[in-house]
Amino acid sequence: MKPSAPAAPIIKVSTLTPSVQKRGTRPAVEPSQPSGVGFVLNGRFHAARNARDVLVRMFGELANRDAMFLERFAALPKHGRTRRYLSRSREELYPGRPDLVRDFSHEVRPGWWLGVNLSRNAIERILEMASEVAGLRWNLDVNVNLGA
Repeated sequence: MKPSAPAAPIIKVSTLTPSVQKRGTRPAVEPSQPSGVGFVLNGRFHAARNARDVLVRMFGELANRDAMFLERFAALPKHGRTRRYLSRSREELYPGRPDLVRDFSHEVRPGWWLGVNLSRNAIERILEMASEVAGLRWNLDVNVNLGA
């Protein structure tokens, strides 16, 4: 049996100055920000299966907190270039694409449909828009991890 090497002192990466941190290392994760896929809303972590699930669950949580959230988000003048992200009509989510309406529309609340055929970047932008509509500060009141 080989003698074990003496343990190196544990240094939190986040306590080092940027010039001392090695390239490519990630700072230590704070306990209030779990590393799994999901989102933190006002200090509480909500786990999700994937980025689409983060989108659906966060919209659901924001709708639970504020009965008018979905109305205000839908009333935004600008959603995507050609379509709405949230609508009372599934067809508005994917105009002229009944296949996408069928396969990628998710009912967040009765009568409210959310389009989920989106990239991670688009989902992040939509969640940032949703945070603003809800009066929350992005990366302060809300943090998201959409996975790799």
